[in-house]
Formats: sequence, C-alpha cells, structure tokens
Amino acid sequence: RLDGMSKTPVGKNREFVPVQDNFELEVLQAQYKELKEKMKAMEEEVLIKNGEIKILRDSLHQTESMLEEQRRSHFLLEQEKTQALGDKEKEFSKKLQSL
Repeated sequence: RLDGMSKTPVGKNREFVPVQDNFELEVLQAQYKELKEKMKAMEEEVLIKNGEIKILRDSLHQTESMLEEQRRSHFLLEQEKTQALGDKEKEFSKKLQSL
C-alpha cells in the first residue's frame, strides 16, 4: 500500500502473518522437493526405456539381417537345384537322342 499501512487489519496479531508465510514457504519447498524427485525418477525411467529400445532395435536389426541371409542362402540353393536339374535333363536328352 502507498500509505505505508500494513495490509493486516488493526487488532490482528502481526506475528501471525510471517508464521503463515513461513508455513506456505515450507509447503512450497516440500512440494518443489517432491516434484524434483519425481522428475529425476522420470528422467531415469526415460533413460532406462531408451536403453531398452536401443537393445530391442539392435536385436531386431540382427534378426532381420539373419533372416535376409537365410533368404539369400535359400534362393541360391534353389538356383543350384534348378541348374542341376536342368543339366540332368540336358544329359538325359542327349542320351535319348544317341539311342
């Protein structure tokens, strides 16, 4: 206030206001501390989850690579079988013609 008068009504104990302010300050400090601890716990949880995600991604990439390698091997094996069968058919055809 501009007139220099206190906001507390006349007759009220002036000691009550600082006590109330101190109590509110303590409550706010306790809430701040609790929220700060919760935030730290959440940050740690995020780090753990990020680590788990990285492990799962790496495992997925490794599995995909192995699967792709198996597909290639299977394809090459099928090509070899087809080539061998074609060679046998040609050889058999030549034997038939020579008879």
